[in-house]
Amino acid sequence: MVLTIEAWLNGISAVGVVVTNIIIGIYILYRSFKLDAKLLKYAGAMIILIGLLWSGPAMDFTKILLTGTNIPENIKFLYVYASYIWVAPAILLALTIGAEMIAPQRKKAILIFIGITSALFEIGVIVFPYLSYTFPDPHPTGGELIDTSLNFAFFTFYALFIIILTIIIFNGVGSFLKAKDSTGILKRKFIYLGLAFIVFPAAAVFDTLIPPGAFLSIVRMLIIVSAVFLYLGLKP
Repeated sequence: MVLTIEAWLNGISAVGVVVTNIIIGIYILYRSFKLDAKLLKYAGAMIILIGLLWSGPAMDFTKILLTGTNIPENIKFLYVYASYIWVAPAILLALTIGAEMIAPQRKKAILIFIGITSALFEIGVIVFPYLSYTFPDPHPTGGELIDTSLNFAFFTFYALFIIILTIIIFNGVGSFLKAKDSTGILKRKFIYLGLAFIVFPAAAVFDTLIPPGAFLSIVRMLIIVSAVFLYLGLKP
């Protein structure tokens, strides 16, 4: 079956996010080891993990290109696993960066809180993939990609909501507040960090709400932009 324009845009943008974030992340890791910059190491790993959040559609797109069919319906839970098992480690790295930059004295409490919340999300995704996410019905047959949506009635939605809200408020708004009290290069770095930690969770939310199409591809470009902001905010 021939892929629709929307499916092409969906697949290419998903593969683009995965590949580009891996490349940027590896470059940042390389720089971090040369500069011996701990937070930059966290950022490089985090950027790679964020890119992997689009592994599900990228994998489905690749499967269609190679075989003409989607991920089989009887193993479609692999789409959820491929996309969402990266949430917890990515968020833990993000909050580690935020805590060390904004409130190092509260780092332990922050990481315990977000660790428990992230663990709940991971348990929901791994044990209850068909309750955590809704799948298209009928199952696509090669013309469209699988497009999952969060189940707003299941506990994984609330766990993810808390995770995203924490990132936006603590890391994003917190960085802007630190920028307000800073000057010069430090002020600029906090602004970059604030932009990074607001743009990427906002783009991830829109990605789950917007149907496949041209606008979705633009939203996914913001994930790459946020990676660049993060690097600019943390490089020595």
